[in-house]
Amino acid sequence: MAGVRGRRWLITAAVLVGLVGLYAAAGFLLVPHLVRSELVDLTAKDFGRTLSIGDVSFNPFTWTLDITEFSLPDADGRPMISFGRLEVAVGISSVPRLAPSLSDIVLEGPHVNAVVRRDGKLNLADLEKPAQPAQASSSKPLKLFVDRLAVANGSASYEDDSRPTPFRLDLNPIGFELLHFSTTGGTAGSYHLTATIGQGGSLDWSGTIQTQPVSLHGTVKLDGLSARTVGTYLSPILPAEISRGTVALQAGFAIDSARNGSAAEGVRMTVDVSQAQVSGLGIRPKQATADSLQLNRLTLGNAHIDLEQRSIRVGEIALAGADVRGWLDQRGRLNLLQLLGHSAAGPTNSPSTQQSAAAQTAMPSAPAPSASSRAPAARAAAWRIAAPDIRIEDTRVSLEDRGVKPAVRLTLSAITARLTGYDTSPQSRIKASLQMAVNGKGTLHLTAEGALQPEALSAKLAVSHVDLRPLQPYLNKYTALTLLSGSLSTTLDIDQRADGRLGTAGRIDIADLRAVDDDLKQDFVKWQGLHIVGFRYASRPASLHIDHITAVGPYARVIIGSDHTMNVSEALHPRGAHPKTAQASAAAAAGTASAGGNAPAASSKASMAMTIGLVRIANGTADYADFSMQPNFATGIQDLHGTIKGLSSDPSSRATVDLQGRVDRYAPVDISGVVNLLAATAYTDIRMKFRGLELTRMTPYAVRFAGYKIASGTLDADLHYKVDHGRLDANHSLVIDQLQLGDQVASPHATKLPLRLAVALLKDRNGVIRLGLPVTGSLNNPQFSLGPLIGKALLNVLAKAVTAPFAMLGRMFGGGADINKVDFPAGSATLLPAAQARVAAVAKALAQRPQLQLLVPAVFSPDVDRPALAQHQLRHELITLARSGAGAPRRQGRANRGQQQAPRPAAGREVLELPGEHYRLLRAAYQNAFGPKAALPDAAQKVPPYDPAILEMQSALLKRMQVSDAELQALAQQRAQAIRAAIVAAGVAAGRVAITATAQQPAAGGKVAVKLGLK
Repeated sequence: MAGVRGRRWLITAAVLVGLVGLYAAAGFLLVPHLVRSELVDLTAKDFGRTLSIGDVSFNPFTWTLDITEFSLPDADGRPMISFGRLEVAVGISSVPRLAPSLSDIVLEGPHVNAVVRRDGKLNLADLEKPAQPAQASSSKPLKLFVDRLAVANGSASYEDDSRPTPFRLDLNPIGFELLHFSTTGGTAGSYHLTATIGQGGSLDWSGTIQTQPVSLHGTVKLDGLSARTVGTYLSPILPAEISRGTVALQAGFAIDSARNGSAAEGVRMTVDVSQAQVSGLGIRPKQATADSLQLNRLTLGNAHIDLEQRSIRVGEIALAGADVRGWLDQRGRLNLLQLLGHSAAGPTNSPSTQQSAAAQTAMPSAPAPSASSRAPAARAAAWRIAAPDIRIEDTRVSLEDRGVKPAVRLTLSAITARLTGYDTSPQSRIKASLQMAVNGKGTLHLTAEGALQPEALSAKLAVSHVDLRPLQPYLNKYTALTLLSGSLSTTLDIDQRADGRLGTAGRIDIADLRAVDDDLKQDFVKWQGLHIVGFRYASRPASLHIDHITAVGPYARVIIGSDHTMNVSEALHPRGAHPKTAQASAAAAAGTASAGGNAPAASSKASMAMTIGLVRIANGTADYADFSMQPNFATGIQDLHGTIKGLSSDPSSRATVDLQGRVDRYAPVDISGVVNLLAATAYTDIRMKFRGLELTRMTPYAVRFAGYKIASGTLDADLHYKVDHGRLDANHSLVIDQLQLGDQVASPHATKLPLRLAVALLKDRNGVIRLGLPVTGSLNNPQFSLGPLIGKALLNVLAKAVTAPFAMLGRMFGGGADINKVDFPAGSATLLPAAQARVAAVAKALAQRPQLQLLVPAVFSPDVDRPALAQHQLRHELITLARSGAGAPRRQGRANRGQQQAPRPAAGREVLELPGEHYRLLRAAYQNAFGPKAALPDAAQKVPPYDPAILEMQSALLKRMQVSDAELQALAQQRAQAIRAAIVAAGVAAGRVAITATAQQPAAGGKVAVKLGLK
């Protein structure tokens, strides 16, 4: 029995040993073979690859599978997936759990080489089997338990050969550990992943994972990641290039299955970023060689992202040490827009653009979303974004405008800004502040508060001592001026209302401005200070109001060049763009437009309402010079001060002007009245008074236009201009005192009028000339020009004075327009009463015009004076005969016969009034002339009647008489002396009355007229 039992136990032991040996052989020998062959066959069959495996071992007693030197090649033969060693230990708990329970999985030296090929396909996608038709299955998900999964010394590489420039990223080493993971959902497994990314970047990721329900929680720490690496990979979709920088991140996240009705699709996800930081960042446009944006540090802290609530809140955003370099090119394009994806070159027809357009055309269009698919999106709530604290510190912005030469450079440094309360939710309020230095000297400070919905903003802006000289290139573009100095300061309150209306109020100060004319190298305009106080602007309706403007020490220079161009028009045009040429071009363009007939209608936009309460000028000066005159003319206004009150663009408004100053230091000037400078053609009533202007300063103009220098004289001028709805009524009252013309100078532009005579005519006895020059016209007439009209009025006064001087004197002092015409009877030098009255008027005029000299011509008329003188001679002869008693009848009566006859009384003109006596005297003269025995005319032989006899004898005697030229000239002299004597008798100095040479002229109405002259 004992032997039998021993054999049984021996056989049993042998069987058990055999089974164990068979189990061990199967485990140690068969399983590795099956695993190797199955993996190799599967790889060859499904993927067409030759799998390389080192040693495969399985310990059937510890249930541990060990595989070494595993390598799955890519299509090109390079390793795609490989590892040095894989150890999988199956735990004993698999039996009670009735599911695989892996107690330990250790993967050493794994490497994954992921490659995106040139055709855009990922090499790892080769491992994916074709999708099989879905079949309904009621089987439950596979149960799997993993107590520990560890990856040591792993690595991965990613290559993208589909890009124009291949990209490669290495992760090495990679470490990973997963503990207590199962697919049943009973517990959550914990994991921890570490990896080195690229050069110096590190990733530390840990957390828990659960499958039923889906739950993934964890924390991520990223440090030292190269921003350039990220930028290089994302370059196809990034608008700019990241040249340098590192990224660091510390964040926690939670991903859970979404609740029913949640806005999130499928999962609920929250991310909490305790800190994210980008350091040493450099960004530049693609293909550029220098960074446009350099950032020392950008920090985001305490950020929370909730996918379900559709909200993003960033507790803090801090930007420090940024350096921004921007410029506008010659076409006005900003380079910084390239960083946002805006092409600097604009839309072009380049091949790349055409290819892109062709690619988009070739792509199949996506089907339009159905109404049901659009509805959820339409109902989805908007994202809420909040960033309650945004800060910018120690930032610098350098800007250039290369569209002008030289380029305008603006440097904003030491920029500090803060924005608080930013939230996209309604009714949120934001506050902002900004400080910076402008070009190293000026400062800018801005504070603002407002709302995003509805948009409203109130801000305060303060700018102090900003240098205006950097704006010089802009002046070069539009003017020929050089700005030597000037600074801007301003304080403004800005109010942007919810309805879109903009309001601005404050003051503006421009100090120490000085601009020089580039051509003349002299000051063009300058002032010590320009203060605009109470500035208020509103956009709707557009209006501008200024309480007062004060100009301290303003100065302006107006110069007419030798070529007759004015420095103002020259300086306010860019160099090389002559205003005359520009005007001619504009006129030609206007003519072309007019000829075309379809000229655009004038803009109907209402002009902005403007009011200025007070303009004050203190210590103003101005210089005026005319180099077109020879010699040159120059004058100036000094100490100009005063006010202009109530300026307004309202045509019905009236502004009061009160200005005083001095011309050439000594002559006061006063400007007063009411005017609407902002609508000057609507209404103006202004008076200007000048006193004691030295006329010697006007010598250049006198030489040019009068042909004389001015030796002495002063001018008082009262100028009155009144404009009412475009109608001008101007009156110029001029008082010229002690004007003395100097040497005459040849000038082709000088008037031909005898100006010395004109001056003498216009001067009164005190040496004063008073002129009134009214001018009227319509300012709406484009041909109307005030200056030429004043000159024309003055020339008319002078012309009337010298062409009809006695008419002027007659109007002024009586005697009528013909006081210079003195009539004498034929053959007589006696002044008749009418002639005496005219001579008296001339004498009165000469007394009032002491510089005038009277010219009295000696005039006779042979046609009437010769017969008249013959008549006078005959009458004289008859009177002489009468006085001598010749031809008298004898009177001897009886009573006195023999007695001596008494002498006859002397005879005069009255004897010729007695016909009988007249007849006897003529008969005696006739017999004396023709002889005692000469026969008398027929009528004289039968008397009475006497008259026919008188006429015939008188006619015969006159024909015999001879009047010489000397007698006529003597008559002319007598007439001139008679006039001269009457003038001198009236109190005029004899030296001022000159008798000119004897001249003959025809008679008029039987009278001889002596026409007086002046010089």
